[in-house]
Amino acid sequence: MAIPVQREPIPDISEHEMWLVQSTLNERYEGAGVKAQKVDVELRLSPADRELTTCPAMYWEEGKCRFIIAKTYEDKRTGERLYYSQFFYSVRHNYGTEEHEYKDLGDCVVNLLKLQEEFDRQQTENPEPVDMRGVAGHSVVKGPNRN
Repeated sequence: MAIPVQREPIPDISEHEMWLVQSTLNERYEGAGVKAQKVDVELRLSPADRELTTCPAMYWEEGKCRFIIAKTYEDKRTGERLYYSQFFYSVRHNYGTEEHEYKDLGDCVVNLLKLQEEFDRQQTENPEPVDMRGVAGHSVVKGPNRN
């Protein structure tokens, strides 16, 4: 599925979106204090794009791993939204799910956390590079807060 062209700025992350992600993190990390924060990221939304698009996102860290879930599209009339996710350990080692975008934020965050957990498990069992089939696109975290 291709990301539709967003002609207007993508609306900021809502309180409900933050609550959903934070609730999932609290459950996954059992209250270990992992906190998502709002940031802006720049993404190449399509391989054909020459320019990066600034997207509102949620960012958090757990151990040496960093996570991003970006809102890449929102239609104010229909409420349709699309999300992109990745986790990374360094600029050269970043991974995403095989789904390039999700319509459901809950599926997006759960699948991202599962993929990262599987990646860590495989790295522990086999320190050789693992093909995770989802190297992420170009993205840059621009700042710690959007406020």
